[in-house]
Amino acid sequence: MGVMLPYKKFIVSSLLAVITVGFSFYSVNAQVPITDNSRFDVTFTLGETVKEKQSVALSIGDLKLLTGADTAVSIRDWNERNDHGFFVNDNSGMVAINGLRPGSQNDGIYAVLQFINESRSDFDAFEIAFDFLYKKEPDIRGELKLYYRVNQNAWNELAGTAVSMSSLQSSGTSWSSFSIQSHIDGIYLRHGDILEFAWIPDNLLTEESSHLPIALQQIELRPAVTRPEPPARGSIIITEILTSDPQSSLPEYIEVYNPTGDAVPLKGMVIATGSGEIVVQGQKYVDPYSFFVLATTGGAESIPFDYDYRYPIKLLAPGSAFVELRFGDTETAKATYNQAQAGVALELDQVSNAFDGYTSMQHFANSPFEIERGLHGTPGRRGTTSRMFSHAIQYPGWHIVSLPGIHNSRLNRNSDLDYRDLSGDEIVPSVDDLRKPILVYADEESLSKPLFVDENGSTSDQFMRSDFGQDVGFSLISLPGYNSIRLGSIANEMNLPVTPAVQVWDASEQAFRVKFGSDAELNPWSPIIINSEVQTPAHVLDESRISSAAELDRFIRIRLFEEETGRRDGLKDELVLGFSDSRMLRTDRRFDLPKLFPILHPEEVQNEITLLYAGNTLSRHRANSFTHLPHELDDTYQIGVGIATSKSVIQGVLDWSAMQDIPDEWVLTLEDRVTGNSIDMREHANYRFRYTSSAEIDREEIAENPLTPVTPHQNERFVITIKPYKSALDSFGDSVRPGSVELRQNFPNPFNPATNIVYYLPEETHVRIGIWNVVGQQVALLVDDTMRAGENSVSWNAADMPSGIYIVQLETGNRIFTRKITLIK
Repeated sequence: MGVMLPYKKFIVSSLLAVITVGFSFYSVNAQVPITDNSRFDVTFTLGETVKEKQSVALSIGDLKLLTGADTAVSIRDWNERNDHGFFVNDNSGMVAINGLRPGSQNDGIYAVLQFINESRSDFDAFEIAFDFLYKKEPDIRGELKLYYRVNQNAWNELAGTAVSMSSLQSSGTSWSSFSIQSHIDGIYLRHGDILEFAWIPDNLLTEESSHLPIALQQIELRPAVTRPEPPARGSIIITEILTSDPQSSLPEYIEVYNPTGDAVPLKGMVIATGSGEIVVQGQKYVDPYSFFVLATTGGAESIPFDYDYRYPIKLLAPGSAFVELRFGDTETAKATYNQAQAGVALELDQVSNAFDGYTSMQHFANSPFEIERGLHGTPGRRGTTSRMFSHAIQYPGWHIVSLPGIHNSRLNRNSDLDYRDLSGDEIVPSVDDLRKPILVYADEESLSKPLFVDENGSTSDQFMRSDFGQDVGFSLISLPGYNSIRLGSIANEMNLPVTPAVQVWDASEQAFRVKFGSDAELNPWSPIIINSEVQTPAHVLDESRISSAAELDRFIRIRLFEEETGRRDGLKDELVLGFSDSRMLRTDRRFDLPKLFPILHPEEVQNEITLLYAGNTLSRHRANSFTHLPHELDDTYQIGVGIATSKSVIQGVLDWSAMQDIPDEWVLTLEDRVTGNSIDMREHANYRFRYTSSAEIDREEIAENPLTPVTPHQNERFVITIKPYKSALDSFGDSVRPGSVELRQNFPNPFNPATNIVYYLPEETHVRIGIWNVVGQQVALLVDDTMRAGENSVSWNAADMPSGIYIVQLETGNRIFTRKITLIK
């Protein structure tokens, strides 16, 4: 920041964005060129102007360099100040100025500074800082706020940048200093674009209105260069246009649509027409399979419909014209149109007619829907436009896909994709295959060719189930809609989650993988596998209604690696052992997921297969990818862990380091049935072994029959034994009873406003239970008494507490147990 005047310094955090020129009750206007992305400092001097590569010390006599005026209005020392402003000087030669006379007045604005990008780079962020001097005067109050804009877009307040005059502290009559620093990233500057800052008062009052005692001493600016990757052509499509006469107050708009499964960023996008162009500022995105509306009235009038971005000037002239959307020199979308009827928007008939990003006027038609009297269109809504959905094929190999629309043979005709039904028979997708799971095989040459389907919304809001018979034990569920959803949002008629875990095909790994947890993201293009006992989901809950009942917060993930010459050769397979709470799910259904062989192409039957599976006597499946036990164990349980491989011998490593929320009092052991080794799974996180297989895997049969469950031909090599606290007490005697105290998960969690806190005591003892916030303050004391042995519970009503995370702390004897709980209002 350079040398500061030796006065008391007061810091105001997170303000501003680049250079400004002081304050007076006259507006100040200046423009400074940005020539590169280096840090640039501006200071002032009573001597000659000194210019260096990264700084300038500007003479007060040369202030016309900032104002752009032919002659600079002279300013005086503070003690000789006039209506044109003043300067403050100290013995170090550093000067602070106030009152640069602008070339034009801006009502209500104290100071304005413009930066013009004269570099060869684009900028999308700035680090900025201002150093000011001020004198404390008790009759001055109110605030100064910083605003910014690019070119002629709307002014935006930079949040957190207000300077309260009453908060500035000063000793005696001397000048003091303060600094304002900030980061701004809601902008995009190309070559020739102007970034403008303005200080604007808010209830600022003073008796000497022309002599506000604040002066600017130094400015620091550091721009950030951006080189964005333009979105692919066709990733946004112009679907609707409303033109307006430039002289009228009627609105105009451009509606675009994103037919892809990824959000498309618009920051830096140029909207160009024959009338001019503007650049989209700020972090704006077009969500997957969604519309986005850019609109203006060309003035301050309100726009009579919802829009997502407002631009400052009118661009869409009536008659025959074009609209181009580009990033730099790369065109992403374009439309030609012929507007014949004033106030009536043109709507695209089918998005698939513009799949390549070009919308021809022959596919536009007048909108029949009325916004208000004299204005027709459907901005941000489907209207008469039939949508299209595309799905990127990013990985070679097999994909399991549910088509959320009708397969577009015209757009997919050049694809090398191989389509098959779940029996492995070749098919040509048709209307009958809408939302049914199918298999798609892609080779390396097919990766740049997405799948295209046209909209058919007759069943898109319903879950579709594909069963494979009771003997198979699992079903495929096609998800509704077009956008990703969370596992916790899939609910039954009672708004309860239907399952804590699902299985999906991972195309990147060419393997089935288990997904669990309420936040696990599911893609409607990819069907999910559930246990056949699980209910068919009824609907998708919105974010505010998602329950934590299906949150699988207690689990053990076991992974199998192969090892060669002491080095792990990558993950071969994994399984998940979960502990689900049937009381919270309100069901005793099983959620186990079967271990399935990978999907093999007839030309890939030589591929080696190595799988890891779990056997559980509670499950109907002999081999599982996911199996579960009660959340609170009431007995000793054993889980078999087996291996199915096409290799004769493997050197393997079992790894269970991903273990979460397993109570300290539980005893976990892994037994190797071949060697007799018994491993304490708490003391060790992995186990090395050599495995010899005597069973053959018929890979040709697997290739002919996709979704084939693993049927073990020999006993599981390993056994995991899990003993709860009661079993541990029986094994080790009364001496460890105090160690079996357990603070269990509260129910419900998250909660609003009350929750039940459950804890177990092996014997009658004194207990203290308190609630603490995250900053270490105790906010409630629930129990401070001698409690009976066994399971106890206490309720906490947090109606008067703010939302957030709290800590439950249980103290007994010299032991302390804690749990995090979440209050959401």
